[in-house]
Amino acid sequence: MRCSWLLRSLLALVMYVAVTRSSCFVANAPASTGLRGGTSRVARAAVQLDIPMKESDLTQPKEEPDRTTYLVGFVPFAEQLNGRIAMIFFFVLILQEYFVGKGLFEQISDLFGSG
Repeated sequence: MRCSWLLRSLLALVMYVAVTRSSCFVANAPASTGLRGGTSRVARAAVQLDIPMKESDLTQPKEEPDRTTYLVGFVPFAEQLNGRIAMIFFFVLILQEYFVGKGLFEQISDLFGSG
C-alpha cells in the first residue's frame, strides 16, 4: 500500500512539473522562428534586451485556431506532448519495477491471474 501511495505522489509531482515548467524538458533549445523562418527586428531586439513587446508589434492571425488541431496528427505540439507523456510513464514504470521487485509482465500476470 505504501508503494502505491508513493508512486501516485511521484506521478502527481512529475505531471505538475511537466505541465507548469515545460522548459525543463528542453535543454538549450533554440527559440522558434515561426512559419516564415525568421523573426522581426522588433522581436529580436526585445528578446535580446529583455524588453516587453507591445501588442501592436505582434503578428495577429486572421482567426483563432482550433485547439483540437494541435492535439491530433503529426504536428509539433502533439508530438511533444506525446513524447513528454511517454517519458513520464517510462520513468514511472522503472520506479514501479524497482519498488515492487517484479517486471511489467510479471505484474500483469499477477493482476489478471494465470488460470
